[in-house]
Amino acid sequence: MSGLKVSVSIEYCLFFWGADFLETTIGLVKSHAASAMSVFVLAGFIGRVLGSRLSRRIQSETLLLGAIALAFVGFPIFWLAAFAPLNIIGLLIAGLGIANFYPLILSLALGTAETQPDLAAANLSVGAGVAVFISPFILGWIADQLALKAAFGIVILMLVAIAMVSLFTNHLTNRRSTK
Repeated sequence: MSGLKVSVSIEYCLFFWGADFLETTIGLVKSHAASAMSVFVLAGFIGRVLGSRLSRRIQSETLLLGAIALAFVGFPIFWLAAFAPLNIIGLLIAGLGIANFYPLILSLALGTAETQPDLAAANLSVGAGVAVFISPFILGWIADQLALKAAFGIVILMLVAIAMVSLFTNHLTNRRSTK
C-alpha cells in the first residue's frame, strides 16, 4: 500500500504545484503556466489509454517499471530545464509515466489480496485519499522553508522509493514463482 501512497503523492504534488513552478521558477505568465499544466492532464489521459492497451500484452510489473523509467526521464527535464518548452516536454514525458502508477499498482496490489480484495481496495482508496490530501501540503511547506525548485527534489526521492519498492516486489514475486 505504501507504493500506492507514494505514487499518488508524486502525481498530486506535480498537479498542485506545477503551474506555480512554471510561473515562479521558469518565468511563465500565470495564465500560460496554468494552461501549460493541461499538458500533464493530457499526458495522463494518453498514458492511461496506452497503458490499458499495453497491459493486454505486457505484464503489469514490467509496465510499471517502464512507467517509472518514463517518469525518471521526464521529471528531471521538467524540474531542471531553464527553457519553458523543455520544461513542458519534461512534464509531458513524466505525465505519460505517472499516469500509469495508480492503475498498475492498484491492479498488482489487488492481485495479491487473495481472500479479501474488497478490504484491500478500501484500504488502498483511503491511503490514496490521505496522500492526495497531505503530500501537496508537505511539498508546499518545504517550498516555504527553501524554495519550490528545491522542494520538488522530494519528487525524485519518491520516484527512487517507488522504483526500489517495485524492483524488490518483482524480485520477491520471481523468487516465489520459481519455487
